[in-house]
Amino acid sequence: MQEITLEKQPNQQFSITLGGAAYAISLRTLENGATLADITKDNEPLISGQLCRGNELLLPYPYKARGGNFLFTTADGRYPSYTDFNGSCQFYFISAEELANANAAA
Repeated sequence: MQEITLEKQPNQQFSITLGGAAYAISLRTLENGATLADITKDNEPLISGQLCRGNELLLPYPYKARGGNFLFTTADGRYPSYTDFNGSCQFYFISAEELANANAAA
């Protein structure tokens, strides 16, 4: 797993290369504090307006996660909040190989 450092701000966009692919990630915070994510991979949209949940994979379908998936870890499974980014809330990229190994071990 590779940790991705986030800013402690409610809305942010960034590009990052992971597993040889170019990802564009946008995180938005709603008035109720929920975090939504948009992710594109090599200019192809993977998700748009996806509600982020703590300790659950972000890309909901295996075919969208062929190159890897993303995960917010949070204390007690709480929803990710920008106020907790890089503290009790971390953001990770999990490679396709790591996902396959985890599925084989399960």
